[in-house]
Order: sequence, then C-alpha cells, then structure tokens
Amino acid sequence: MVAGCSATSWQRDVTSGASNLWSGATRLLPGGGWAADYEHAEQLAAESGQGILFLFTAKDRTRKDGLRDFLENPAERGVAGDYVSALLFHKNETDRRYAAQFGVYRAPSVIVWHPDGTYHATQGSLSPEIVSKFLAQAVPPGSPPTINPLVARRVGYAWHRDWESARRVAKESGKPVFVVLERWMSRDWDTLRPMLERPEVYSRMAGMIHCRPATTWSTSSAAATELEIKSLPAIAIVDSNGTVHRLEMPSSYEAIVRFADQARQEVAATAQEGVQQ
Repeated sequence: MVAGCSATSWQRDVTSGASNLWSGATRLLPGGGWAADYEHAEQLAAESGQGILFLFTAKDRTRKDGLRDFLENPAERGVAGDYVSALLFHKNETDRRYAAQFGVYRAPSVIVWHPDGTYHATQGSLSPEIVSKFLAQAVPPGSPPTINPLVARRVGYAWHRDWESARRVAKESGKPVFVVLERWMSRDWDTLRPMLERPEVYSRMAGMIHCRPATTWSTSSAAATELEIKSLPAIAIVDSNGTVHRLEMPSSYEAIVRFADQARQEVAATAQEGVQQ
C-alpha cells in the first residue's frame, strides 16, 4: 500500500490510469488510426497487401499534433485510405534507425513504403497542403530503401511445415519463400537456428514466406528434389517468378547474409533487364 492512500482511492487511481492508457492505445491500433510500431505495421501490410504510411514525429502521443490529425482522415488528405498507418518517434533510437533506411533524419517527415518494396519520403516544414500534394505524387515505383540490419526487431519466423502450403501462400501474396531444409532426427536445426535468429539474417528474411518442410528425410524429399538441393542442411530463396537461389551447408550467419544480399541483387538486376526490354 502506498503511504497516504486509502485502498479505495488507490484502486480508483489505478482504474482511471488503466482507462486512460487503453484510450490512448486505441488510437495506435488498426481501426483506431495507427499501428503501434513498425513491425506491427509491416505485419499488417503483409497480410493486407497494402503500403505503409509512416509519420515520423517529434511529438509524443499525449501532445496535440495537427499533422497526425490530418493524416488520420483520408478524405481530408485527398488520398484513398489504402495504407497501413504507423507512427515513428524521433526520440526513439530504434525509430530513428528505421526512418534512416528511407533517407529520413528530421521530424516531422512522411514516408510511403509501397507494396513493391520502394518508397517515397518528404521531410522538413510540412503543412497539410504540402503533404497532400506529396501523397498524390507518391506512386510506385520509388526508390529502394537502404536496409539496416541493426534495426531492432523481434525474431519471429512463421514457419510453414508443408511445402505446398508455403508455395500456395507465396503465390497468393507475391512474396518469395525462404526455405530451410534439414535432415530429420539430426542436429542440423541446432546448428542452423542460432544463425537464422541473428538480427542481421532475420532482417533480410522477415518479409518472406517461411518454410521448414516437416518431411525432409533426405535430399530425395519433394522440396529438396524440386529445389535441386544436393546436400543438407540447406537454405533456399524462391522468388515470385520461380527462380531458386540455393545455399547448401551454410557455415556461418555471415555466409547467409551474403547469400541473401546476392539473391536480392540478382532479383533487382532481372527486374531492371525486364524494364529495359
């Protein structure tokens, strides 16, 4: 018991505080206007196929923010409400690192991250009129972000244990598949897991469909055969166009990072060739 407080007054204060906290939180949840953080926003965008509208602000949740109020109303901002909206706060180091991936270092700023992985951003002295014009012109494709593997993230692979299921979801979403193949009843997973859970690795795989087939007895299994894997353990990235990138018997998390970056570069080069043709 806190000195000087009766049980009744203490309970009333706690109830009031909880009510205020919930009232503030509803503004940050889907349906309340804003996603709670960048990982939540990415998850919602992945599920819906929408882009993300970030407001990078120097004002905390308790202070009046005219720009935030403006962006909450799709009718006022003159753009259809087809974004997942999320807040980034300048006072938070992790949010600053995240915003810097899009060339943003000042607040207030507005970032639009398109479903194709490119972005548009504006920063500095922003008015509703400036932001409205920016949003009207922010159509894909934009610029590719500079991915920072040191951006703090919760490691949360959502493993499909069925290869066909993972391929079906990937086809529907247009996302690549990250496949991990290990020998059943072996120590392969004990070796792979610490490497895959490194933030440098997860940051590169987070936006993909994750698959660890449960029936990988050997290289003769369906997934290994289709992906032309000769040695286990192995990992693979299967692009939305069906191109397979393979890394057999990865030796370190650095090797996986290099593999993922090389796969991304090859995808970008292929896309550029398609545009030129």
